[in-house]
Amino acid sequence: MSKFFKVLAVLLFSVCFSVSCDNSRQSSENYVETGNEADDENYVETGNEADDENNEETPEEIVTIGETWDENDGVEEFVTIGEATQSYSDRGEINENIYNENYEEEEEEIEYDDPGDGGSGNDSVVREIAESDIYKLDGGILWLANKHKGLVAVDISNPVKLKILDTLAFSGYTGEMYVQDGRACIFVGNSTLMVVNTEDPSNLSLVGRFDIGYHIIDSRVVGNIVYVVSNEYSSDSEHILIMSIDIRDPRNVKVADKISVEGDGHTVYVSQKSIYVAEANKDDWYEEYTGTYSVTMFDISDPEGRIAEKAVFETEGFMSDRWKMHEIGNTFFAVSSSSQSGSGDSMIESFDVSDPENVRKLDKLVFMHGQRFYGTRFEGDRLYAVTYLKRDPLHVIDISDPAHLRQLGELNVPGWSSHLEVKGTKILAVGRDGEKSKISMYDVKDPEKPKEISTVEIGTNRSSATALSNWKAFNIFDESGLILFPVTDCDDSECIYKLYLVDFDLDKGLKTRGFIESDSRIERGVAVKELVFSIGEEDLVLADATDRDNPKILYQLAIVHNVSMISECNESLCDIKNLRLVIYDETGSIKWKSGKITRDDYLNGIKMLQNDRFAYIFSGDDFRDEYNAIYAGEEPEKHVPYLKIIKFNEDGSFEDKGNFKFGAHLANDIYSEAVSENNMIATRGMKYIKYSGGYYSEPKFVVYNMNDPKKERRVTEFDFNYKSLNYFERPLFAVGNTFWTGGCQFKQAGDENGDQYLCYALPLDANDPKNPKTGKRINIPGEFHRISGNGRYIYSQTPRIYGKDGFCDNKSYNCNEGWSTYDFYILKLNEDKTAVSVVKKETFTDSFLDYLDDSWVQKDLSHETFIKNDKVFFVKISKESEHGDDSYKEQSIYEVRIVSAADGKEIYKKSFEDANYVTNVNNGGILLSTSDGWTYIAPDGTEKSGEDDISFATFYWHSYRVSEPQLIDGKIYIAAGYDGIYALNLK
Repeated sequence: MSKFFKVLAVLLFSVCFSVSCDNSRQSSENYVETGNEADDENYVETGNEADDENNEETPEEIVTIGETWDENDGVEEFVTIGEATQSYSDRGEINENIYNENYEEEEEEIEYDDPGDGGSGNDSVVREIAESDIYKLDGGILWLANKHKGLVAVDISNPVKLKILDTLAFSGYTGEMYVQDGRACIFVGNSTLMVVNTEDPSNLSLVGRFDIGYHIIDSRVVGNIVYVVSNEYSSDSEHILIMSIDIRDPRNVKVADKISVEGDGHTVYVSQKSIYVAEANKDDWYEEYTGTYSVTMFDISDPEGRIAEKAVFETEGFMSDRWKMHEIGNTFFAVSSSSQSGSGDSMIESFDVSDPENVRKLDKLVFMHGQRFYGTRFEGDRLYAVTYLKRDPLHVIDISDPAHLRQLGELNVPGWSSHLEVKGTKILAVGRDGEKSKISMYDVKDPEKPKEISTVEIGTNRSSATALSNWKAFNIFDESGLILFPVTDCDDSECIYKLYLVDFDLDKGLKTRGFIESDSRIERGVAVKELVFSIGEEDLVLADATDRDNPKILYQLAIVHNVSMISECNESLCDIKNLRLVIYDETGSIKWKSGKITRDDYLNGIKMLQNDRFAYIFSGDDFRDEYNAIYAGEEPEKHVPYLKIIKFNEDGSFEDKGNFKFGAHLANDIYSEAVSENNMIATRGMKYIKYSGGYYSEPKFVVYNMNDPKKERRVTEFDFNYKSLNYFERPLFAVGNTFWTGGCQFKQAGDENGDQYLCYALPLDANDPKNPKTGKRINIPGEFHRISGNGRYIYSQTPRIYGKDGFCDNKSYNCNEGWSTYDFYILKLNEDKTAVSVVKKETFTDSFLDYLDDSWVQKDLSHETFIKNDKVFFVKISKESEHGDDSYKEQSIYEVRIVSAADGKEIYKKSFEDANYVTNVNNGGILLSTSDGWTYIAPDGTEKSGEDDISFATFYWHSYRVSEPQLIDGKIYIAAGYDGIYALNLK
């Protein structure tokens, strides 16, 4: 070994429906520790890898109580009306001299084989053909075309400290690129070519932009010219457009020529002198088609980039990809299928193209019937082709005499191959056999008797390989005898991104070795001697693969900080990502991450609860858990959530305390949950009970004592004989060591507006962890919605009543309308918390109108409510838009009011005519996105505005809700997706 190697989170919280969770974290004064040691005796470590050992202790005691929540002695004062029916390759050169200081051996330059399409061999000027890709190694720089970040220059001269030198982002999706001689040509979106000066990797600059304007099909660099083939569509015509761009001078990139011909291009083949564009036929996608397919030949032999149409001729079959075309001298070969949409005749045709005015078909060979076409490859005087459906053969076809095509041999093999790479008399093929990806090696030394000499299956039964859809991900390194194969391995609970290492020896065959794991989908693998780079969508991983069975990760560099959800953990930003709790810095870079969250295959969803001392993360919370278990013939009790516990230290650091079985005696659908100061977890859900005919469910309220999760989890279980009139809202909160929830019970049948219910706020005292007990239920108007963090105020809301206005009667065409109304209450608890008084009642009416007559008109009126302990934000949103034939008008008004729960008085009121979105800010007030920036309104009514465009914040959803901005130390942090985390300074 060289000297160098010898020295070398669905984050989910307890969700408050349309309200903030700023009071969800409470102190843990009642939690008793034995000291400051990390291995506190109440939390037994599971080892260095916190997720290696799962603790499955049985609870010491289960207390079941039938009658719950004592009834009040007084009269039930408040009646709530509910609905009557309510129910529940120029890969480039790798200059290894960058590692001179770390390697003892002599360094040498490694060159990749030219991955171009080949050429005629008769050209007077030989020009190199280059393929676009998402990476190129150039000396000590690894260039990346990242779909989210644009062009990225990575300094790899120090393998244990990779460094991003510069990035250049583009407006649109970044595709593949070419990098050579101080410039990079990058495709953005599906219609633009960007040219970047790369002479100084730490100072990238855009020097050219070419709007192709149409749908790009493919491209190549031939010599110093970029050829781009695209389709141009209009209402009555289709054209193939080819543009040539001269990139010889990085400071003067220019269009050399362009040509447009009638047609609809599908796939492209490029040689040193010609471009062939093969067409599809729209009729053949939907019905049996017996016509031919056009191929247009263009002359690109001029090194200055001039283009000329040379010939148009027809093939009998459809060519699905560029590997099914080939040119040798003046002969063009077309490998095609008679059916564009399915199985058909597989054939090869040869054409003499020496006289463009008179292209002649030389021969046609049909070598298979009733099959689907997959991988093909031309090499020398042979064609290798794979078909699959009823039989699975590899065909070897002799093309040495274009006028007399003949099949030499055929080998039936299982599965199919999507791409072939020829290595002398051996073929390496990537494909699939049943549910697994595979790599195969064939021996074609005797073309009449091809044989499979080795094959390896890779990944799980639910894996997907990048190379099956993109041949450029099938990365073969001849000098290392190594294949790098990106795979996404999935099971019922998670997906893992792996770069598999596969040995290949042309004499001995294939052998699967180890893999390198990444945090994002892997797109390419690159090998430089013992070093292996794994290029992911979001990260770059460098590993020492001296031991190929156990490659050692040297460095992991985040290229993209993809942050779709953030929360606040111990005054830091956090999320659940790849089944781990991660802690972010202000940019979205990961500072710390936990071990993996253990999940049962049948369990779905991830939720997180936290108080001031601990975070509790668990999975398995919806109805599919029990359904899937029963469907599989298993007892639902066998499939229960695991609980991962993270400790918050006083110095701001975090400890992973391991994974524990959570409620091993229950199989609950958990609807809502909360955690108290003294580490009690309460849940509302359904318990499944077995009987002779199957299972039935009972609603339960369950409390878990998590103070000693390894040795004891004392559980108290209550019957919950209350229903929710709003099926989707089952709130549960912790105030200190008391849990609060709500529910309603049927009183009597009502009028046409709905039946009558008695609704309650329901407290549960958990101050004594060994004996949690229900308190007196409190009759309230409406359904329990939330309680203030100080436990003084309850907020409730009545079910909606729906109706129509009759405005549509006056409209002649396509009119929809409606309204709904409900009441919102601010309630004050008395001193002994046995009754409430109404502080304020607000009645809201939401409505919509949508009609199409002479113009399309939309009118919407809605209300948002945000509760901030003893303050309530009421936001009235009025929107109106009108679409005419040649006009568009839009108007929106956001009226914001703040009401004090203490006396019901309004302390703030203001209208914003330019707002377009409002969101809650955790630990703070609300945030408005406006046409010219943003406005933050604190609970006391103070404002702060800025010019930052935060409209992006409306687009990032996680587990069916918008990610809430977080207020920490005077800054508002917003999840910005692939741009990481965006910060607004309020100071």
